[in-house]
Amino acid sequence: MKEATLKKYNKTQLENYASKAKNQIKFWQEQLDMANKILATKITDFPNGLYIADYETPEWSLVVVKNGKVEELNTCNPLLKLYRNPIERPLHIKLVKGQYKFQLKGKLHTLKPLFENNNFEMGWITNFLLLNDYCYTEIIDKIKNYLSDKDSAQVKFVNEFTECLNKIYDFNLHGDYYTTGIFQFTQLDNLKDFIKKHRDRKKLESFLHEISYFYTNFYPIVIQTYFRKKSLEDINYVLEKLKRKINQ
Repeated sequence: MKEATLKKYNKTQLENYASKAKNQIKFWQEQLDMANKILATKITDFPNGLYIADYETPEWSLVVVKNGKVEELNTCNPLLKLYRNPIERPLHIKLVKGQYKFQLKGKLHTLKPLFENNNFEMGWITNFLLLNDYCYTEIIDKIKNYLSDKDSAQVKFVNEFTECLNKIYDFNLHGDYYTTGIFQFTQLDNLKDFIKKHRDRKKLESFLHEISYFYTNFYPIVIQTYFRKKSLEDINYVLEKLKRKINQ
């Protein structure tokens, strides 16, 4: 209100106006304080990279963070029959009681970086790579049973696939499948150790995508309750694809 208008007010009118103004100042100060409090929980410079959601639970997931938001989530459990990214749009990350969290389907999930310093980035993780604690033993036991006959076609297939990977990427997968061989990347600690050792290699991300693509196609063969069963012949194209890369 202009000063000239206020000068026309009598004392009672001015007192009423001043009282209203004080109440408005109090209201907007409360709004400002509340906005600043909420603003402090918003994360605008959250480092890109891979994160584990709900690390303290057996059903943890692998998460991609880009531009301060959760872009993609992988359940790390093929038994759920979920072969897609369950996130329809990027999810905001906020600070709750000193922990970074995001909300999905009404539930808060805590984030832990794959590496506390210099975190590792991957562009996408739609295919299965890691297996979480909830499903690891069951699936690995099925794989071991499926590959128990050393003279079988499936063992020959896995060994040939491994040889092709070694020729293309030179990461020297060898020996026991589950510690130094093709299936070592199903376990979180093994994956982290491998990344630490080779993170300066330019082809590391492409190699891990190749591995996850193989896993995603291989799991339906050994998991009998999987929503889409496959035979070894059905995934032969995965091996042929690698062979073509070698010949290029």
